[in-house]
Amino acid sequence: MFIVEYDPATQYFYQEVLPAYGYEIASIVNDGEKAVSMFKSFSEKLKVILIDHRMPSK
Repeated sequence: MFIVEYDPATQYFYQEVLPAYGYEIASIVNDGEKAVSMFKSFSEKLKVILIDHRMPSK
């Protein structure tokens, strides 16, 4: 699972809760541009991408 989330509290929630339900988190990023760059670099196919739809712009 690849997570793009700006809010630190929500990031923490995902890190604590999702693995308890069997999800493996490949990475969590808080910046859209960084997310695109990292997404292109993944060699494995991702099954889930969780994206914050209201990320602040620069």
